[in-house]
Amino acid sequence: MSELQPAQRHRDHRESGLKKTLAGAVALLLVFSVFSFAASEDWSATICEVSIFALFGFVAYRDPSILRPPRRLWAPFALVLVLIGVGVLQLIPLPTVIWNGFHAERSAIYAEGAKADALLRTDAYVRDPFAPARNTAGEGASANLHASKSASGQGTSPSPQTPAWLPATFAPSMTLRAVVALAAALGLILLFEKLYEDDKRYMRVLAMVAGLSGLAVGLIALVQYRGTGGKIMGIRESAYAANAFGPFVNENTGIAFLNTSLCLLYYLIWRRIGDQKRNSNKVGLSILLAGLVCFHLTVLFIRTSEVGLWIVMLFPAVILLRLMRNHPRASLAAGTAAALIGAGVLMFAVHYRLSDFHGRIEVWRNTARQEHWLVGNGLQSFSVRFPATFSDLPATAAGKRWYYAENEYLQLYFEAGSIGLLAALSAGLFVLVLGVKVIRRNGQGVVLVPALWGEALHALTDFQFHFWPVVIVTLIVIALLCTSAERHKRSRHEGSTPLNAGDPPEALAP
Repeated sequence: MSELQPAQRHRDHRESGLKKTLAGAVALLLVFSVFSFAASEDWSATICEVSIFALFGFVAYRDPSILRPPRRLWAPFALVLVLIGVGVLQLIPLPTVIWNGFHAERSAIYAEGAKADALLRTDAYVRDPFAPARNTAGEGASANLHASKSASGQGTSPSPQTPAWLPATFAPSMTLRAVVALAAALGLILLFEKLYEDDKRYMRVLAMVAGLSGLAVGLIALVQYRGTGGKIMGIRESAYAANAFGPFVNENTGIAFLNTSLCLLYYLIWRRIGDQKRNSNKVGLSILLAGLVCFHLTVLFIRTSEVGLWIVMLFPAVILLRLMRNHPRASLAAGTAAALIGAGVLMFAVHYRLSDFHGRIEVWRNTARQEHWLVGNGLQSFSVRFPATFSDLPATAAGKRWYYAENEYLQLYFEAGSIGLLAALSAGLFVLVLGVKVIRRNGQGVVLVPALWGEALHALTDFQFHFWPVVIVTLIVIALLCTSAERHKRSRHEGSTPLNAGDPPEALAP
């Protein structure tokens, strides 16, 4: 027995050292992703992905148990795994005959391209390109044009030929890039699962790093608000510097990160308040919490991102549901009333054009009308494929920015078809159920529910989950909430009553 104890201590020490290294590396990755302009550029996103792959390889070499499917973060793991599968299938070339059976467009594009190329070589087009074409098939191509090209050494460019094999994606290189990013996200989820195994201290350290990063982002956003310097953080020249949010080029994404990360600070402070024995310490921490809330509201209300206010409406709703957790019917009625009021306000804003929702809705209609509903147009293909599919876009700011659908669910439907949409809706259902489970448990984790629900709603009007800082902080929130729900399930299974405000702090800490 005495010989086994030193060996066990050695294994425990090695495990602790590995987790410390992992926690420090992930914390550095989080800070880098935030302050490298939200990892929105190719160089910074690539560094994040390479870092995740290297870190995952190091941890897997030291501890192969990381390769097991996750227990707490199974839902994000399943979502990413499904999207990787869709992306790989989209990259596999299939005979063009098969695409003709599904839809002629995949091969008809090349046939139309050949006709257009032949039309460009006709005598009529050479003389007057704006005259009505009398020969759309391209007969009678100008011999002089071919001769002049041959004489100049240019040669004659061949007409586009329909290939024998075609993949499902319209942008193979961009889809491959998306699969690599998703593989990195899969590795990050497994790293979080390993980090949160048995010991929760390291995840709380990451929550603190994320919260302080959000606080720094908000302070920088206040300093550079309506600035005229034309730089982001005084470093990077940008045409969007006036609308930047701290180091985030996109204001909506910056507010998404702020909302989620500051809720992590609320959770940590409230948890510390519950651990205090002296009233003076509780009062001091409560003042700190109130000041942080005032700062949060100030930043939200001076910015122009209306969707960032989702969290302001969700906090009272979550608190109300928590107070009514022992009365499910009343909670259902309150939730339904809040949803109806929110829908009414949204319809009023759209009808009277108080926001740019009317323009976004037209973009969404064009996105939803895409013909490749089964296999999609290819992951990350929206910006290059959508312009060829839209029909009626309004002359509004939202209508002109068609590079993204600014709706994660519809854009995923456009890019990954019905499978992608089903995966996104399943993830939304998981978020909803997880929040309800945590609300039913009377613990500090309830302050994280508005952050999770708010960003799930925010995804209806933005594409913030394409950025590493938001992905990382969202995984931290989900990990903490999964533990809260897990403890609640265990307490019910053991036949104990729901925890209440009189329980000891250690019982309340997820």
